[in-house]
Amino acid sequence: MTIPPAVRILPMSTDEFPDCSVPELQETFFAESLPARPEGRYRHYKNGLSARSGAIVLFQFQGFVVASAIFTGSERFSKPDKHGYAGALYFDTDSIRIFDPVGPEGIREIWPTFRRFSHVKLSLDPKRYHAFKAALKNVTNPKA
Repeated sequence: MTIPPAVRILPMSTDEFPDCSVPELQETFFAESLPARPEGRYRHYKNGLSARSGAIVLFQFQGFVVASAIFTGSERFSKPDKHGYAGALYFDTDSIRIFDPVGPEGIREIWPTFRRFSHVKLSLDPKRYHAFKAALKNVTNPKA
C-alpha cells in the first residue's frame, strides 16, 4: 500500500451549500456535480489548500467527513470572479468516494490526537489513512 503524501481535512462552508443536508450534498455535489466538472474543479471563496499533488482530501460538512478525493492542484485567481470565488482546487474525479458520514469520534479512532472539526484545514498523519479507508462503510465511487 502506498502512503499518500498528505491527508487533509477541507471544511466546506454551509454558506456555499445553504439548506443542504449531508445526504443531499453527497448525492448532488459529490455524485453528480464535481465528477462532471473539468479536472474536478472546486471553486473556493477564501483560502485554497496548500498540499502536494496526490494528497488525500477529506471533505468536512456539518461536523462530518462526507467524501474524499485525490488532490491534483490549485489555482489562485488574480481577483475574485463574478461570484466571489478567489480560486479553485482540482481533484482526480475517478478518485471521488462517498461514504457514510464520519464524525469526530470516528476520526479519533484512527487519529487519536484529533480534537475536533473546525473551519481550519487540518493535516492528519498519512500513515494512518489506510486504516481510515478500511473502516469506511457504504463506499461508492460516482464514476464507477
